[in-house]
Amino acid sequence: MPKDLSSPELNEDEYRIDKDRSLMVLCDGASESFDSKKWAAILADKFLNEQAIDPDWIDDVLSSYRAPFDCQEMSWSKRAAYERGSFSTLLGIKYSPSDNSVEIIGIGDTMALLLNDNEIIDSFPYTSAKEFEKRPQLLSTNSEHNSFLFSPNFMTLHKKIWRLDRENNTRLLFMTDALAEWTLRGGRIENSSLCKLLQIGTDKELEDLVLSERSMKKMRLDDTTLVNVIFTGG
Repeated sequence: MPKDLSSPELNEDEYRIDKDRSLMVLCDGASESFDSKKWAAILADKFLNEQAIDPDWIDDVLSSYRAPFDCQEMSWSKRAAYERGSFSTLLGIKYSPSDNSVEIIGIGDTMALLLNDNEIIDSFPYTSAKEFEKRPQLLSTNSEHNSFLFSPNFMTLHKKIWRLDRENNTRLLFMTDALAEWTLRGGRIENSSLCKLLQIGTDKELEDLVLSERSMKKMRLDDTTLVNVIFTGG
């Protein structure tokens, strides 16, 4: 669901699903970036091919992003914007059927929700709507902003493993920040926002919900993506 319905091609959210390998990735390019749509797409494609985020991984995606640009041909203003960088979140998910678990890598404010029988069990990387008030940590085409990737506690902060309940119907919801903030604002118990989300079965129903909540100033105007994954017992 783009923030501007008249220009859906400018939607800076990118997601990929590989059902055969039980992989999914959702990236949300930051609007103030130089070319965040392209950056988000490169990150999503890279994660689908390789999930180990390390120095070689980030060097590869930076090379892919920079390759088409010629700084010498840019105007001074465009070059300044290019050097400031493009930014994006990354939420990468890998399901392991052998132990019925989901491994999540979360960078930024794109969020995963774990539900059992339609009740919120956990959320990652944010757990409250208030956290969305802070500037998120994002992957950048400007290398100096990626130093957090090499911190010894990177995986502690940015990785989560959820063991899924085989006895209950388990649902995972993955969403970009405007929708995520709106959902968490509804609370963990009797969450009316979540009830509305769970009734969505088509793109049109998502569009109707987002437009309605935007019109009442309950949801921020932003590109909005929802991925709904359901696991049944056994």
